[in-house]
Amino acid sequence: MVTPEHHVALVDHLVESSEPVRRIWPVRARMALFVIGWSVAVAAIVRLAPRPDLGTKLDDPWFVLGIVVLAVASAFTTLMAFRCAVPGRAPTQTEGLVALVAIAGAAVVAGLVAAPEPAAEAGWHCALRTLLIATIPWGILLVAIRRGAPVRVVSAAAYAATAAVLCTTTLLRFACPADGSGHWLVWHLGVAPLGVLLATPFATRWLQGWRHD
Repeated sequence: MVTPEHHVALVDHLVESSEPVRRIWPVRARMALFVIGWSVAVAAIVRLAPRPDLGTKLDDPWFVLGIVVLAVASAFTTLMAFRCAVPGRAPTQTEGLVALVAIAGAAVVAGLVAAPEPAAEAGWHCALRTLLIATIPWGILLVAIRRGAPVRVVSAAAYAATAAVLCTTTLLRFACPADGSGHWLVWHLGVAPLGVLLATPFATRWLQGWRHD
Protein backbone atom coordinates (compact mmCIF):
# COMPACT_ATOMS: atom_id res chain seq x y z
CA MET A 1 0.00 0.00 0.00
CA VAL A 2 1.42 3.39 -1.03
CA THR A 3 1.08 6.26 1.44
CA PRO A 4 -0.40 9.40 -0.17
CA GLU A 5 2.06 12.23 -0.66
CA HIS A 6 -0.09 14.71 1.28
CA HIS A 7 -0.07 12.33 4.26
CA VAL A 8 3.73 12.12 4.20
CA ALA A 9 3.98 15.91 3.92
CA LEU A 10 1.63 16.37 6.86
CA VAL A 11 3.62 13.96 9.05
CA ASP A 12 6.88 15.65 8.11
CA HIS A 13 5.42 19.05 8.98
CA LEU A 14 4.20 17.84 12.38
CA VAL A 15 7.59 16.31 13.17
CA GLU A 16 9.48 19.46 12.20
CA SER A 17 7.18 21.77 14.18
CA SER A 18 7.11 19.63 17.32
CA GLU A 19 8.97 20.75 20.43
CA PRO A 20 10.04 18.94 23.60
CA VAL A 21 7.27 18.83 26.20
CA ARG A 22 8.01 19.87 29.79
CA ARG A 23 7.60 16.86 32.04
CA ILE A 24 4.95 17.22 34.73
CA TRP A 25 6.23 16.82 38.26
CA PRO A 26 4.72 13.87 40.13
CA VAL A 27 1.89 14.74 42.47
CA ARG A 28 3.86 13.35 45.42
CA ALA A 29 6.80 15.65 44.70
CA ARG A 30 4.57 18.73 44.45
CA MET A 31 2.73 17.76 47.60
CA ALA A 32 5.98 17.17 49.51
CA LEU A 33 7.34 20.60 48.55
CA PHE A 34 4.10 22.29 49.55
CA VAL A 35 4.00 20.51 52.92
CA ILE A 36 7.60 21.53 53.59
CA GLY A 37 6.79 25.15 52.81
CA TRP A 38 3.65 25.04 54.96
CA SER A 39 5.62 23.50 57.84
CA VAL A 40 8.19 26.29 57.60
CA ALA A 41 5.35 28.84 57.76
CA VAL A 42 3.94 27.17 60.89
CA ALA A 43 7.38 27.17 62.50
CA ALA A 44 7.78 30.87 61.67
CA ILE A 45 4.41 31.72 63.25
CA VAL A 46 5.21 29.71 66.38
CA ARG A 47 8.59 31.41 66.62
CA LEU A 48 7.72 35.00 65.71
CA ALA A 49 4.02 35.64 66.39
CA PRO A 50 2.40 32.88 68.48
CA ARG A 51 -0.73 33.34 70.55
CA PRO A 52 0.26 34.24 74.14
CA ASP A 53 -1.01 30.99 75.64
CA LEU A 54 0.16 28.62 72.90
CA GLY A 55 2.23 26.47 75.28
CA THR A 56 -0.77 25.90 77.52
CA LYS A 57 -3.16 25.30 74.62
CA LEU A 58 -0.94 22.58 73.18
CA ASP A 59 -1.75 20.59 76.33
CA ASP A 60 -5.47 20.89 75.56
CA PRO A 61 -6.69 17.77 73.66
CA TRP A 62 -9.53 19.68 71.98
CA PHE A 63 -7.16 22.36 70.70
CA VAL A 64 -4.75 19.76 69.31
CA LEU A 65 -7.62 17.77 67.78
CA GLY A 66 -8.88 20.90 66.06
CA ILE A 67 -5.47 21.53 64.52
CA VAL A 68 -5.14 17.89 63.40
CA VAL A 69 -8.58 17.86 61.75
CA LEU A 70 -7.88 21.19 60.03
CA ALA A 71 -4.49 19.93 58.84
CA VAL A 72 -6.04 16.76 57.42
CA ALA A 73 -8.70 18.75 55.55
CA SER A 74 -6.02 21.16 54.29
CA ALA A 75 -3.74 18.36 53.11
CA PHE A 76 -6.53 16.45 51.37
CA THR A 77 -7.87 19.46 49.46
CA THR A 78 -4.31 20.45 48.52
CA LEU A 79 -3.70 16.94 47.20
CA MET A 80 -6.90 17.14 45.15
CA ALA A 81 -5.78 20.50 43.73
CA PHE A 82 -2.44 19.05 42.62
CA ARG A 83 -4.15 16.05 41.06
CA CYS A 84 -6.20 18.41 38.91
CA ALA A 85 -2.95 19.26 37.09
CA VAL A 86 -2.55 15.70 35.82
CA PRO A 87 -4.85 14.55 32.98
CA GLY A 88 -6.81 11.45 33.95
CA ARG A 89 -6.15 11.90 37.68
CA ALA A 90 -8.64 14.63 38.50
CA PRO A 91 -10.60 14.06 41.73
CA THR A 92 -13.70 11.90 41.46
CA GLN A 93 -17.11 12.70 42.92
CA THR A 94 -16.38 10.33 45.80
CA GLU A 95 -13.16 12.17 46.61
CA GLY A 96 -15.02 15.45 46.43
CA LEU A 97 -17.47 14.08 48.98
CA VAL A 98 -14.57 13.03 51.21
CA ALA A 99 -13.22 16.59 51.01
CA LEU A 100 -16.60 17.97 52.10
CA VAL A 101 -16.71 15.51 55.01
CA ALA A 102 -13.20 16.56 56.09
CA ILE A 103 -14.18 20.24 56.01
CA ALA A 104 -17.40 19.51 57.88
CA GLY A 105 -15.38 17.60 60.48
CA ALA A 106 -13.16 20.64 61.02
CA ALA A 107 -16.26 22.80 61.43
CA VAL A 108 -17.80 20.37 63.92
CA VAL A 109 -14.66 20.26 66.06
CA ALA A 110 -14.44 24.07 66.02
CA GLY A 111 -18.10 24.29 66.99
CA LEU A 112 -17.60 22.12 70.08
CA VAL A 113 -15.25 24.58 71.74
CA ALA A 114 -16.99 26.74 74.36
CA ALA A 115 -15.18 30.01 75.05
CA PRO A 116 -15.91 33.74 75.29
CA GLU A 117 -16.45 35.36 71.89
CA PRO A 118 -14.29 38.36 70.92
CA ALA A 119 -15.78 41.59 69.62
CA ALA A 120 -17.02 41.78 66.04
CA GLU A 121 -14.18 44.16 65.15
CA ALA A 122 -11.68 41.43 66.00
CA GLY A 123 -13.68 39.04 63.84
CA TRP A 124 -13.50 41.29 60.79
CA HIS A 125 -9.78 41.68 61.35
CA CYS A 126 -9.34 37.89 61.39
CA ALA A 127 -11.47 37.43 58.28
CA LEU A 128 -9.44 39.96 56.30
CA ARG A 129 -6.19 38.50 57.59
CA THR A 130 -7.31 35.01 56.57
CA LEU A 131 -8.17 36.12 53.02
CA LEU A 132 -4.98 38.16 52.61
CA ILE A 133 -2.64 35.43 53.84
CA ALA A 134 -4.52 32.83 51.79
CA THR A 135 -3.47 34.60 48.58
CA ILE A 136 0.06 33.27 49.11
CA PRO A 137 -0.72 29.50 49.08
CA TRP A 138 -3.45 30.18 46.51
CA GLY A 139 -0.96 31.73 44.11
CA ILE A 140 1.54 28.92 44.67
CA LEU A 141 -1.11 26.27 43.99
CA LEU A 142 -2.34 28.00 40.83
CA VAL A 143 1.17 28.28 39.40
CA ALA A 144 1.85 24.61 40.20
CA ILE A 145 -1.44 23.53 38.60
CA ARG A 146 -0.94 25.62 35.47
CA ARG A 147 2.55 24.17 34.99
CA GLY A 148 0.79 20.83 34.57
CA ALA A 149 -2.05 20.14 32.16
CA PRO A 150 -5.33 20.87 33.95
CA VAL A 151 -8.40 19.76 32.04
CA ARG A 152 -11.09 20.32 34.68
CA VAL A 153 -10.05 23.88 35.33
CA VAL A 154 -13.14 24.83 37.35
CA SER A 155 -12.51 21.99 39.80
CA ALA A 156 -8.82 22.89 39.93
CA ALA A 157 -9.63 26.53 40.72
CA ALA A 158 -12.16 25.60 43.41
CA TYR A 159 -9.86 23.09 45.11
CA ALA A 160 -6.96 25.56 45.05
CA ALA A 161 -9.03 28.30 46.71
CA THR A 162 -10.46 25.91 49.32
CA ALA A 163 -7.04 24.47 50.16
CA ALA A 164 -5.53 27.94 50.47
CA VAL A 165 -8.14 29.11 52.98
CA LEU A 166 -7.94 25.90 55.00
CA CYS A 167 -4.13 26.02 55.12
CA THR A 168 -4.29 29.63 56.28
CA THR A 169 -6.92 28.83 58.92
CA THR A 170 -4.72 26.02 60.26
CA LEU A 171 -1.76 28.39 60.35
CA LEU A 172 -3.69 31.09 62.19
CA ARG A 173 -4.82 28.58 64.82
CA PHE A 174 -1.31 29.00 66.25
CA ALA A 175 -1.54 32.81 66.22
CA CYS A 176 -5.13 33.92 66.81
CA PRO A 177 -5.84 34.15 70.57
CA ALA A 178 -9.61 33.65 70.18
CA ASP A 179 -11.14 30.24 70.95
CA GLY A 180 -14.88 30.83 70.61
CA SER A 181 -16.68 28.46 68.27
CA GLY A 182 -18.61 31.31 66.68
CA HIS A 183 -15.39 33.21 65.96
CA TRP A 184 -13.78 30.30 64.14
CA LEU A 185 -16.91 29.15 62.33
CA VAL A 186 -17.76 32.65 61.07
CA TRP A 187 -14.54 34.62 60.74
CA HIS A 188 -12.08 31.86 59.78
CA LEU A 189 -13.79 28.80 58.28
CA GLY A 190 -16.76 30.95 57.31
CA VAL A 191 -14.72 32.98 54.83
CA ALA A 192 -13.88 29.84 52.84
CA PRO A 193 -17.08 29.94 50.70
CA LEU A 194 -16.56 33.66 50.08
CA GLY A 195 -12.94 33.11 49.11
CA VAL A 196 -13.85 30.27 46.75
CA LEU A 197 -16.64 32.31 45.10
CA LEU A 198 -14.35 35.30 44.58
CA ALA A 199 -11.29 33.37 43.43
CA THR A 200 -12.71 30.57 41.27
CA PRO A 201 -13.87 32.63 38.22
CA PHE A 202 -10.56 34.47 37.95
CA ALA A 203 -8.50 31.34 38.54
CA THR A 204 -10.56 29.34 36.03
CA ARG A 205 -9.91 31.85 33.27
CA TRP A 206 -6.21 32.04 34.10
CA LEU A 207 -5.78 28.26 34.23
CA GLN A 208 -7.40 27.90 30.80
CA GLY A 209 -4.43 29.76 29.37
CA TRP A 210 -2.05 26.84 29.97
CA ARG A 211 -2.91 25.52 26.51
CA HIS A 212 -1.38 28.63 24.94
CA ASP A 213 1.87 28.72 26.93
